[in-house]
Amino acid sequence: MKETKYGYQLSTGELIPYTDHRIKRSRDEYFHECKPGGDASSQHSFCLYVPDRGM
Repeated sequence: MKETKYGYQLSTGELIPYTDHRIKRSRDEYFHECKPGGDASSQHSFCLYVPDRGM
């Protein structure tokens, strides 16, 4: 996972914009991707949990 100018870019190349409804607040200090059936190689995420960034 990489933060870019446009959003979060996942290891699969998928880009989730910062304003996307799939972004949720993580309850710990880690990022968590939700993939269909738990398939880490899936090219689509249905949610992304993001930790607080100290802002």
